[in-house]
Amino acid sequence: MEKELNNILERFPEFSGKIIELFNSNGEFKSLCEDYLQCKNALVKFSDNVLKDTRIENEYKALCLDLEQEALHFFNVLR
Repeated sequence: MEKELNNILERFPEFSGKIIELFNSNGEFKSLCEDYLQCKNALVKFSDNVLKDTRIENEYKALCLDLEQEALHFFNVLR
């Protein structure tokens, strides 16, 4: 499986069947998964940095939450 898929599966294991189905059939959802992985990777870099820019880190946290909400929307709409 791809990193993008594994990342979203780790966050929402209760939707694993729907996630795999969407990832393989819906380009918009796959793009969302790619964005979510990039956002999470950026947060890891910020948390590892000694000279933190908390404003930017908080913006990435908010973006991750927005992407999670968008993913949940996919699960609810397409159930």
